[in-house]
Amino acid sequence: MREFMQQQCPQCQRQLAFNPAYLPWCECGWNIKPRSLPETYGMFDKIYTNVSRRLGNQMLRQMQSLNDLKPRWTFGKVVVGLMAGLIHGFTLLILVLGVLLIFDGWPNPFAVVFGVVLLGMVWLLRPRLAKFSKDELILTPKEAPTLFNLLNQMTTQLGAKPIEVVVVDERFNASFSSLGWHRTPVLGLGLPLWLALSNQERVALIAHEIDHSINNDINRSFLIHSAINALATWVQTIYPVELVQPELGLKGFLLLPFNLLLRGFCWLLLGWMRLMVLLAGRESQRAEYLADYKAAELGGSAAAIDLLDRIHLDDSCHLAIQRAVLSPAKPHILQYLAEHITTIPDHERERLRRVARLEGSLLDASHPPTAQRIEFLSTIAPQQATIKPETNIMTAITNELLGYESQIIQRLRSQWISIG
Repeated sequence: MREFMQQQCPQCQRQLAFNPAYLPWCECGWNIKPRSLPETYGMFDKIYTNVSRRLGNQMLRQMQSLNDLKPRWTFGKVVVGLMAGLIHGFTLLILVLGVLLIFDGWPNPFAVVFGVVLLGMVWLLRPRLAKFSKDELILTPKEAPTLFNLLNQMTTQLGAKPIEVVVVDERFNASFSSLGWHRTPVLGLGLPLWLALSNQERVALIAHEIDHSINNDINRSFLIHSAINALATWVQTIYPVELVQPELGLKGFLLLPFNLLLRGFCWLLLGWMRLMVLLAGRESQRAEYLADYKAAELGGSAAAIDLLDRIHLDDSCHLAIQRAVLSPAKPHILQYLAEHITTIPDHERERLRRVARLEGSLLDASHPPTAQRIEFLSTIAPQQATIKPETNIMTAITNELLGYESQIIQRLRSQWISIG
């Protein structure tokens, strides 16, 4: 057993006993070190983050007061849907105008050129459907019959469309998406996260992701997402970085009024987008709470809470993977990770919980703070699991997922070696 070291807290002078493999910290708040927003976050992620923090407490109280935790249409969903429809309607109008200019204006070169420019803008604004990438690690019912039997049982109970494809990857996370024109339901499972969970936590994880397909989460709506992307494209395309361009001589100064008008138009578009994000962010938070409730209903309240608490360990797990990859002994990475989860001391787990409370612990910029999601599950009526798979079934599912183990390990090694 690892010996504990002693250190005095420089802030309150309390004597601390800590595991040297983890950060020392104190109850007074010294050295807890909440993470800051990554510099790689874009403008729109920061907007989502600010929205999430501002609405968090209000949404938590509202969800705790509801007697009927079922998805429903709200005023916010209707408004943001209408706003998205106007954006797509404007794009359609540009398309029609471009076509008319080309055909009715022929052979006038000015009309044809302007029509082509409009059609080029429509091409930039077009909705883009998510597709499978070439290197996806895909499981279908043929390769993973036990997994899909469980998925079918859960989608039937939830009233959702059957999952057609499972994508296995190296993330400490999971996801649900609908891909292509046929909106194929796809479940994403990070193998490192799967191996770190108990069987009931795995059920809660899958239930949470599947519920996003039935709870009217507008943040996952193709209509809303493509409209926000169209607004972003407008801003990125026409926003003048410099108001005056001295290198163009007199013309560079004469462009000042035009550039001011363009900037003003861009700020109007940003205001429109901010309002859409505000409304969509509120509804997305509601959808996360509803998905957490379904996770508790199918997997049990205790498992759903433990799942959220376990996801706090992502940073610690990433470091464990890095140590395993860079170790001269080259241990079995995924097995090492699973063992690491069980050995994280309570003191470190509590530090991570406090970090989550301090920073909001956003899994991504549209999620409610994880600490508030745990509080929500802790205050609603306790749920007993309605789905309790046999141990041998869950073992068989894990073995099916481990069919891609070597590819996952190779990906992890490639990532960390390139970083190192």
